Amino acid sequence: MTDTYAADRAEPSLTVTSDGPGGCPVLHGFEPFEPAQVKDPSAVMAFARREAPVFFHPGLGAYIVSRHADVARVFVDQKTFTQLPFINRPVPEELRELLPDGFVTDAIAPFQDPARHPRVRKLAQVPFIRQNALAAADLVRRVADETIAEFRASGEADLIPAYARRIPMRLMLSILGIDVAHEDDLHRWVAGCMRVFGDPTMTDAEVVELGRDQAEFGRFTLSIIDERRRNPRGEGDFLTDLVNATADGEKGLSDFEVFGVVLLSLIAGGDTTANLIAQLIMRMLDDDGALWRVADADRDVIDTMIEEELRYNNVGRMTLRKVLTDTELDGVAIPAGSMVAMHVWSTGRDESVWQDPDQFDPRRADANKHLAFGKGRHSCMGAMLARVEARQSIEAVLDQLPNARLVPGHEVQRAWGIAVQSVLSGLVVAWDVCAGTTA
Repeated sequence: MTDTYAADRAEPSLTVTSDGPGGCPVLHGFEPFEPAQVKDPSAVMAFARREAPVFFHPGLGAYIVSRHADVARVFVDQKTFTQLPFINRPVPEELRELLPDGFVTDAIAPFQDPARHPRVRKLAQVPFIRQNALAAADLVRRVADETIAEFRASGEADLIPAYARRIPMRLMLSILGIDVAHEDDLHRWVAGCMRVFGDPTMTDAEVVELGRDQAEFGRFTLSIIDERRRNPRGEGDFLTDLVNATADGEKGLSDFEVFGVVLLSLIAGGDTTANLIAQLIMRMLDDDGALWRVADADRDVIDTMIEEELRYNNVGRMTLRKVLTDTELDGVAIPAGSMVAMHVWSTGRDESVWQDPDQFDPRRADANKHLAFGKGRHSCMGAMLARVEARQSIEAVLDQLPNARLVPGHEVQRAWGIAVQSVLSGLVVAWDVCAGTTA
Protein backbone atom coordinates (compact mmCIF):
# COMPACT_ATOMS: atom_id res chain seq x y z
CA MET A 1 0.00 0.00 0.00
CA THR A 2 1.24 3.47 -0.86
CA ASP A 3 -0.28 6.25 1.24
CA THR A 4 -0.42 9.49 -0.69
CA TYR A 5 -0.07 11.20 2.69
CA ALA A 6 3.49 9.92 2.93
CA ALA A 7 4.42 10.58 -0.70
CA ASP A 8 6.25 13.51 -2.25
CA ARG A 9 7.75 14.81 0.98
CA ALA A 10 9.88 17.55 -0.58
CA GLU A 11 11.54 20.04 1.76
CA PRO A 12 10.04 23.42 0.88
CA SER A 13 12.20 26.53 0.52
CA LEU A 14 11.21 28.72 3.45
CA THR A 15 12.14 32.28 4.41
CA VAL A 16 10.65 34.78 6.85
CA THR A 17 10.30 38.51 6.13
CA SER A 18 8.63 41.33 8.04
CA ASP A 19 6.44 42.71 5.26
CA GLY A 20 3.06 41.69 6.69
CA PRO A 21 0.55 44.14 8.21
CA GLY A 22 2.29 46.28 10.82
CA GLY A 23 5.58 44.52 10.18
CA CYS A 24 4.12 41.10 10.96
CA PRO A 25 6.19 38.10 9.84
CA VAL A 26 5.34 36.52 6.48
CA LEU A 27 6.45 32.93 5.90
CA HIS A 28 7.37 32.63 2.23
CA GLY A 29 7.07 29.05 1.07
CA PHE A 30 4.00 28.27 3.17
CA GLU A 31 1.43 27.35 0.53
CA PRO A 32 -1.70 25.82 2.10
CA PHE A 33 -3.23 25.00 -1.31
CA GLU A 34 -0.12 23.26 -2.61
CA PRO A 35 -0.80 19.49 -2.73
CA ALA A 36 2.47 18.35 -1.16
CA GLN A 37 1.99 20.66 1.82
CA VAL A 38 -1.64 19.66 2.22
CA LYS A 39 -0.57 16.02 2.25
CA ASP A 40 2.26 16.51 4.71
CA PRO A 41 2.67 19.89 6.42
CA SER A 42 5.23 18.61 8.96
CA ALA A 43 8.38 20.26 7.57
CA VAL A 44 6.90 23.68 6.91
CA MET A 45 5.03 23.79 10.22
CA ALA A 46 8.12 22.71 12.20
CA PHE A 47 9.92 25.67 10.60
CA ALA A 48 6.98 27.96 11.44
CA ARG A 49 6.86 26.91 15.10
CA ARG A 50 10.57 27.58 15.37
CA GLU A 51 11.01 30.75 13.30
CA ALA A 52 7.60 32.42 12.94
CA PRO A 53 4.99 30.84 15.24
CA VAL A 54 2.45 33.49 14.24
CA PHE A 55 2.69 34.81 10.68
CA PHE A 56 0.51 36.44 8.05
CA HIS A 57 -0.49 34.71 4.82
CA PRO A 58 -1.53 37.21 2.12
CA GLY A 59 -3.37 34.57 0.07
CA LEU A 60 -5.67 33.64 2.94
CA GLY A 61 -5.69 37.12 4.39
CA ALA A 62 -5.22 35.52 7.79
CA TYR A 63 -2.72 35.22 10.62
CA ILE A 64 -1.56 31.58 10.90
CA VAL A 65 -1.07 30.32 14.47
CA SER A 66 1.11 27.22 14.77
CA ARG A 67 1.98 26.53 18.42
CA HIS A 68 -0.06 24.50 20.90
CA ALA A 69 -0.24 27.17 23.62
CA ASP A 70 -1.32 29.92 21.22
CA VAL A 71 -3.99 27.78 19.53
CA ALA A 72 -5.30 26.70 22.94
CA ARG A 73 -5.64 30.35 23.92
CA VAL A 74 -7.56 31.18 20.75
CA PHE A 75 -9.92 28.27 21.39
CA VAL A 76 -10.81 29.41 24.92
CA ASP A 77 -10.64 33.22 24.65
CA GLN A 78 -14.04 33.89 23.16
CA LYS A 79 -14.04 37.55 24.19
CA THR A 80 -11.23 38.11 21.69
CA PHE A 81 -11.84 35.43 19.04
CA THR A 82 -15.10 34.25 17.50
CA GLN A 83 -15.66 31.29 15.19
CA LEU A 84 -15.98 31.56 11.43
CA PRO A 85 -16.75 29.10 8.61
CA PHE A 86 -13.63 28.28 6.60
CA ILE A 87 -15.27 29.18 3.32
CA ASN A 88 -18.29 31.50 3.36
CA ARG A 89 -19.60 30.54 -0.06
CA PRO A 90 -22.45 32.56 -1.63
CA VAL A 91 -25.37 30.70 -3.19
CA PRO A 92 -25.37 30.98 -7.02
CA GLU A 93 -28.29 32.93 -8.47
CA GLU A 94 -29.79 29.85 -10.13
CA LEU A 95 -30.04 28.09 -6.74
CA ARG A 96 -31.64 30.90 -4.70
CA GLU A 97 -35.10 29.32 -4.82
CA LEU A 98 -33.75 25.87 -3.94
CA LEU A 99 -31.53 27.20 -1.13
CA PRO A 100 -33.29 30.29 0.27
CA ASP A 101 -31.47 29.97 3.62
CA GLY A 102 -28.07 29.35 2.04
CA PHE A 103 -26.09 26.14 1.69
CA VAL A 104 -27.09 23.54 4.25
CA THR A 105 -23.67 24.01 5.85
CA ASP A 106 -24.97 27.42 6.94
CA ALA A 107 -27.11 25.51 9.45
CA ILE A 108 -23.92 25.25 11.50
CA ALA A 109 -23.96 29.05 11.93
CA PRO A 110 -25.68 28.99 15.36
CA PHE A 111 -22.67 27.09 16.69
CA GLN A 112 -20.39 29.81 15.30
CA ASP A 113 -22.39 32.85 16.43
CA PRO A 114 -21.16 33.93 19.91
CA ALA A 115 -24.60 35.33 20.73
CA ARG A 116 -26.41 32.07 19.93
CA HIS A 117 -23.78 29.42 20.61
CA PRO A 118 -24.23 29.05 24.41
CA ARG A 119 -28.01 28.50 24.09
CA VAL A 120 -27.81 26.12 21.12
CA ARG A 121 -24.97 24.09 22.63
CA LYS A 122 -26.73 23.84 26.00
CA LEU A 123 -29.87 22.48 24.35
CA ALA A 124 -28.00 20.23 21.92
CA GLN A 125 -26.08 18.64 24.80
CA VAL A 126 -29.28 17.22 26.31
CA PRO A 127 -29.64 14.27 23.89
CA PHE A 128 -25.86 13.75 23.78
CA ILE A 129 -25.84 13.36 27.56
CA ARG A 130 -28.82 10.99 27.45
CA GLN A 131 -27.15 8.89 24.77
CA ASN A 132 -24.21 8.28 27.15
CA ALA A 133 -21.25 7.55 24.89
CA LEU A 134 -19.81 4.81 27.09
CA ALA A 135 -23.15 3.00 27.11
CA ALA A 136 -23.04 3.06 23.30
CA ALA A 137 -20.07 0.67 23.23
CA ASP A 138 -22.27 -2.41 22.82
CA LEU A 139 -24.19 -0.75 19.97
CA VAL A 140 -20.95 0.22 18.21
CA ARG A 141 -19.60 -3.31 18.52
CA ARG A 142 -22.83 -4.78 17.15
CA VAL A 143 -22.69 -2.41 14.16
CA ALA A 144 -19.01 -3.27 13.61
CA ASP A 145 -19.63 -7.03 13.76
CA GLU A 146 -22.60 -6.80 11.39
CA THR A 147 -20.56 -4.75 8.93
CA ILE A 148 -17.62 -7.17 8.99
CA ALA A 149 -20.06 -10.04 8.38
CA GLU A 150 -20.90 -8.49 5.02
CA PHE A 151 -17.38 -9.02 3.63
CA ARG A 152 -15.54 -11.34 6.01
CA ALA A 153 -16.01 -14.52 3.95
CA SER A 154 -14.32 -12.88 0.93
CA GLY A 155 -10.92 -12.82 2.64
CA GLU A 156 -10.07 -9.43 1.17
CA ALA A 157 -11.64 -5.96 1.15
CA ASP A 158 -10.90 -2.27 0.96
CA LEU A 159 -11.53 -1.42 4.59
CA ILE A 160 -12.12 2.28 3.97
CA PRO A 161 -15.41 2.11 2.01
CA ALA A 162 -16.38 -1.35 3.29
CA TYR A 163 -15.74 -0.70 6.98
CA ALA A 164 -14.21 2.55 8.30
CA ARG A 165 -16.66 4.81 6.48
CA ARG A 166 -19.68 2.62 7.25
CA ILE A 167 -19.34 2.17 11.03
CA PRO A 168 -19.75 5.83 12.11
CA MET A 169 -22.50 6.54 9.57
CA ARG A 170 -24.48 3.44 10.51
CA LEU A 171 -24.11 4.29 14.18
CA MET A 172 -25.38 7.84 13.59
CA LEU A 173 -28.29 6.52 11.53
CA SER A 174 -29.17 4.21 14.41
CA ILE A 175 -28.90 7.04 16.96
CA LEU A 176 -30.93 9.41 14.76
CA GLY A 177 -33.53 6.77 13.97
CA ILE A 178 -33.00 7.02 10.20
CA ASP A 179 -33.42 3.92 8.04
CA VAL A 180 -30.06 2.43 6.95
CA ALA A 181 -31.47 2.34 3.40
CA HIS A 182 -30.51 6.03 3.22
CA GLU A 183 -26.86 5.33 4.07
CA ASP A 184 -25.42 5.89 0.58
CA ASP A 185 -27.40 9.12 0.10
CA LEU A 186 -26.15 10.48 3.41
CA HIS A 187 -22.55 9.55 2.57
CA ARG A 188 -22.92 11.53 -0.66
CA TRP A 189 -24.58 14.50 1.01
CA VAL A 190 -22.01 14.70 3.82
CA ALA A 191 -19.13 14.45 1.33
CA GLY A 192 -20.72 17.36 -0.55
CA CYS A 193 -20.93 19.40 2.64
CA MET A 194 -17.23 18.81 3.29
CA ARG A 195 -16.43 20.13 -0.18
CA VAL A 196 -18.71 23.17 0.08
CA PHE A 197 -17.00 24.57 3.15
CA GLY A 198 -13.56 23.01 2.76
CA ASP A 199 -12.60 23.01 -0.92
CA PRO A 200 -11.72 26.42 -2.38
CA THR A 201 -10.89 24.91 -5.78
CA MET A 202 -14.46 23.98 -6.72
CA THR A 203 -15.63 25.21 -10.13
CA ASP A 204 -18.89 27.14 -10.56
CA ALA A 205 -20.46 24.09 -12.21
CA GLU A 206 -19.44 21.87 -9.28
CA VAL A 207 -20.91 24.37 -6.82
CA VAL A 208 -24.24 24.34 -8.68
CA GLU A 209 -24.31 20.53 -8.84
CA LEU A 210 -23.53 20.18 -5.14
CA GLY A 211 -26.04 22.90 -4.33
CA ARG A 212 -28.85 20.90 -5.94
CA ASP A 213 -27.71 17.84 -4.00
CA GLN A 214 -27.70 19.85 -0.78
CA ALA A 215 -31.25 21.06 -1.42
CA GLU A 216 -32.28 17.39 -1.56
CA PHE A 217 -30.39 16.77 1.70
CA GLY A 218 -32.18 19.69 3.31
CA ARG A 219 -35.64 18.51 2.27
CA PHE A 220 -34.90 14.98 3.47
CA THR A 221 -33.62 16.02 6.90
CA LEU A 222 -36.25 18.67 7.57
CA SER A 223 -38.99 16.17 6.70
CA ILE A 224 -37.59 13.79 9.34
CA ILE A 225 -37.42 16.59 11.91
CA ASP A 226 -41.02 17.57 11.12
CA GLU A 227 -42.16 13.96 11.41
CA ARG A 228 -40.47 13.63 14.81
CA ARG A 229 -42.18 16.79 16.07
CA ARG A 230 -45.55 15.42 14.97
CA ASN A 231 -44.89 11.85 16.09
CA PRO A 232 -42.40 11.83 18.99
CA ARG A 233 -40.86 8.46 19.83
CA GLY A 234 -40.42 9.05 23.53
CA GLU A 235 -37.52 9.95 25.80
CA GLY A 236 -34.24 8.36 24.76
CA ASP A 237 -34.82 8.85 21.04
CA PHE A 238 -32.09 11.28 19.98
CA LEU A 239 -34.15 13.39 17.56
CA THR A 240 -37.19 13.45 19.81
CA ASP A 241 -34.99 14.64 22.68
CA LEU A 242 -33.42 17.21 20.37
CA VAL A 243 -36.64 18.77 19.07
CA ASN A 244 -38.06 18.85 22.61
CA ALA A 245 -34.85 19.94 24.39
CA THR A 246 -35.23 22.52 27.14
CA ALA A 247 -32.73 23.74 29.71
CA ASP A 248 -33.05 26.48 32.33
CA GLY A 249 -36.03 28.04 30.59
CA GLU A 250 -34.20 28.43 27.26
CA LYS A 251 -36.32 28.65 24.11
CA GLY A 252 -36.34 25.31 22.26
CA LEU A 253 -34.40 24.69 19.07
CA SER A 254 -35.88 25.71 15.73
CA ASP A 255 -36.00 23.23 12.84
CA PHE A 256 -33.00 25.02 11.29
CA GLU A 257 -31.03 24.71 14.56
CA VAL A 258 -31.96 21.03 14.92
CA PHE A 259 -30.77 20.57 11.33
CA GLY A 260 -27.45 22.14 12.33
CA VAL A 261 -27.02 19.65 15.18
CA VAL A 262 -27.85 16.75 12.87
CA LEU A 263 -25.44 18.05 10.23
CA LEU A 264 -22.61 18.43 12.73
CA SER A 265 -23.34 14.95 14.06
CA LEU A 266 -23.19 13.45 10.56
CA ILE A 267 -20.00 15.31 9.61
CA ALA A 268 -18.19 14.54 12.86
CA GLY A 269 -19.75 11.10 13.30
CA GLY A 270 -19.83 10.10 9.66
CA ASP A 271 -16.61 11.57 8.28
CA THR A 272 -14.00 12.60 10.83
CA THR A 273 -14.47 9.47 12.97
CA ALA A 274 -14.31 7.35 9.81
CA ASN A 275 -10.94 8.93 9.03
CA LEU A 276 -9.70 8.20 12.53
CA ILE A 277 -10.67 4.52 12.24
CA ALA A 278 -9.13 4.16 8.77
CA GLN A 279 -5.89 5.89 9.74
CA LEU A 280 -5.52 3.69 12.82
CA ILE A 281 -5.97 0.50 10.81
CA MET A 282 -3.48 1.77 8.23
CA ARG A 283 -0.92 2.56 10.89
CA MET A 284 -1.41 -0.79 12.66
CA LEU A 285 -0.88 -2.76 9.45
CA ASP A 286 2.05 -0.69 8.19
CA ASP A 287 5.59 -1.88 8.88
CA ASP A 288 4.52 -5.51 8.44
CA GLY A 289 1.77 -5.21 11.04
CA ALA A 290 4.02 -4.29 13.98
CA LEU A 291 1.41 -2.16 15.77
CA TRP A 292 -1.35 -4.65 14.92
CA ARG A 293 0.52 -7.26 16.94
CA VAL A 294 1.11 -4.79 19.78
CA ALA A 295 -2.61 -3.95 20.00
CA ASP A 296 -3.68 -7.57 19.65
CA ALA A 297 -1.43 -8.64 22.51
CA ASP A 298 -2.36 -5.74 24.79
CA ARG A 299 -5.85 -4.33 24.20
CA ASP A 300 -5.29 -1.65 26.86
CA VAL A 301 -2.87 0.07 24.47
CA ILE A 302 -5.68 0.78 21.96
CA ASP A 303 -6.96 3.78 23.90
CA THR A 304 -3.49 5.32 23.97
CA MET A 305 -3.04 4.62 20.25
CA ILE A 306 -6.28 6.46 19.51
CA GLU A 307 -5.06 9.56 21.38
CA GLU A 308 -1.66 9.30 19.70
CA GLU A 309 -3.27 9.14 16.24
CA LEU A 310 -5.35 12.22 17.06
CA ARG A 311 -2.15 14.00 18.08
CA TYR A 312 0.15 12.73 15.38
CA ASN A 313 -2.09 12.99 12.33
CA ASN A 314 -5.26 14.91 13.13
CA VAL A 315 -7.71 14.83 10.21
CA GLY A 316 -8.29 18.57 10.69
CA ARG A 317 -5.82 21.05 9.31
CA MET A 318 -6.91 24.62 10.02
CA THR A 319 -9.95 26.35 11.49
CA LEU A 320 -10.77 30.06 11.46
CA ARG A 321 -11.54 32.71 14.05
CA LYS A 322 -12.33 36.41 13.70
CA VAL A 323 -10.57 38.85 16.03
CA LEU A 324 -13.04 41.00 17.97
CA THR A 325 -10.59 43.33 19.74
CA ASP A 326 -6.96 44.31 19.18
CA THR A 327 -4.77 41.58 20.59
CA GLU A 328 -1.32 40.02 20.49
CA LEU A 329 -0.16 36.45 19.97
CA ASP A 330 3.47 35.47 20.49
CA GLY A 331 4.54 39.09 20.18
CA VAL A 332 2.61 39.70 16.95
CA ALA A 333 0.02 42.49 17.09
CA ILE A 334 -3.27 41.46 15.49
CA PRO A 335 -5.90 44.18 14.95
CA ALA A 336 -9.63 43.76 15.48
CA GLY A 337 -11.44 42.52 12.37
CA SER A 338 -8.56 40.27 11.32
CA MET A 339 -8.85 36.56 10.63
CA VAL A 340 -6.80 33.99 12.53
CA ALA A 341 -6.27 30.49 11.15
CA MET A 342 -5.42 27.99 13.88
CA HIS A 343 -3.22 25.26 12.44
CA VAL A 344 -4.56 22.52 14.70
CA TRP A 345 -2.56 19.82 12.90
CA SER A 346 0.67 21.67 13.73
CA THR A 347 -0.13 21.75 17.44
CA GLY A 348 0.12 17.97 17.61
CA ARG A 349 3.79 18.16 16.60
CA ASP A 350 4.75 20.93 19.04
CA GLU A 351 8.21 20.19 20.44
CA SER A 352 7.48 22.24 23.57
CA VAL A 353 4.65 19.86 24.53
CA TRP A 354 5.90 16.40 23.50
CA GLN A 355 9.28 14.70 23.29
CA ASP A 356 10.06 13.40 19.79
CA PRO A 357 6.69 14.62 18.44
CA ASP A 358 7.41 13.39 14.90
CA GLN A 359 7.54 9.80 16.19
CA PHE A 360 4.33 7.78 16.62
CA ASP A 361 4.48 6.25 20.11
CA PRO A 362 1.60 3.83 20.82
CA ARG A 363 2.27 4.11 24.56
CA ARG A 364 2.72 7.90 24.80
CA ALA A 365 1.24 8.73 28.20
CA ASP A 366 0.46 12.40 27.50
CA ALA A 367 -0.87 12.10 23.95
CA ASN A 368 -4.28 13.29 25.18
CA LYS A 369 -2.95 16.84 25.50
CA HIS A 370 -3.80 17.20 21.80
CA LEU A 371 -6.32 19.76 20.53
CA ALA A 372 -7.96 17.54 17.92
CA PHE A 373 -11.35 17.98 19.61
CA GLY A 374 -10.85 21.67 20.28
CA LYS A 375 -10.88 23.22 23.74
CA GLY A 376 -13.29 25.13 25.93
CA ARG A 377 -16.84 25.91 24.81
CA HIS A 378 -16.11 24.87 21.23
CA SER A 379 -14.78 21.43 22.16
CA CYS A 380 -16.45 18.58 20.30
CA MET A 381 -19.66 17.34 21.98
CA GLY A 382 -19.17 13.90 20.42
CA ALA A 383 -15.51 13.44 21.43
CA MET A 384 -16.21 10.60 23.85
CA LEU A 385 -18.47 8.84 21.35
CA ALA A 386 -15.73 9.10 18.68
CA ARG A 387 -13.25 7.46 21.05
CA VAL A 388 -15.70 4.65 21.82
CA GLU A 389 -16.35 4.10 18.09
CA ALA A 390 -12.63 3.93 17.33
CA ARG A 391 -11.94 1.53 20.21
CA GLN A 392 -14.77 -0.86 19.35
CA SER A 393 -14.03 -0.75 15.61
CA ILE A 394 -10.39 -1.63 16.19
CA GLU A 395 -11.24 -4.44 18.61
CA ALA A 396 -13.69 -5.89 16.09
CA VAL A 397 -11.13 -6.17 13.28
CA LEU A 398 -8.54 -7.62 15.68
CA ASP A 399 -11.04 -10.29 16.74
CA GLN A 400 -12.53 -11.11 13.35
CA LEU A 401 -9.83 -10.59 10.72
CA PRO A 402 -7.03 -12.96 11.80
CA ASN A 403 -3.58 -12.58 10.29
CA ALA A 404 -4.67 -9.35 8.59
CA ARG A 405 -2.10 -7.89 6.20
CA LEU A 406 -1.92 -5.18 3.59
CA VAL A 407 -2.34 -6.21 -0.04
CA PRO A 408 0.52 -4.58 -1.98
CA GLY A 409 0.01 -2.44 -5.06
CA HIS A 410 -2.77 -0.15 -3.80
CA GLU A 411 -2.60 3.60 -3.18
CA VAL A 412 -4.66 5.30 -0.51
CA GLN A 413 -6.83 7.98 -2.07
CA ARG A 414 -7.73 11.08 -0.11
CA ALA A 415 -9.87 14.16 -0.60
CA TRP A 416 -7.47 16.95 0.26
CA GLY A 417 -8.51 20.27 1.74
CA ILE A 418 -6.96 23.06 3.77
CA ALA A 419 -9.56 22.55 6.51
CA VAL A 420 -10.03 18.77 6.52
CA GLN A 421 -8.64 15.81 4.57
CA SER A 422 -10.58 12.58 4.18
CA VAL A 423 -9.56 9.05 3.27
CA LEU A 424 -11.63 7.56 0.46
CA SER A 425 -10.20 4.20 -0.64
CA GLY A 426 -7.08 2.09 -1.09
CA LEU A 427 -6.73 0.33 2.29
CA VAL A 428 -6.92 -3.16 0.77
CA VAL A 429 -6.47 -5.85 3.41
CA ALA A 430 -6.44 -9.66 3.27
CA TRP A 431 -6.96 -12.10 6.16
CA ASP A 432 -7.31 -15.81 6.86
CA VAL A 433 -10.95 -16.81 6.43
CA CYS A 434 -10.81 -20.35 7.80
CA ALA A 435 -9.05 -19.27 11.00
CA GLY A 436 -11.64 -16.66 11.93
CA THR A 437 -13.76 -16.60 15.04
CA THR A 438 -16.99 -14.83 15.76
CA ALA A 439 -16.91 -12.35 18.63
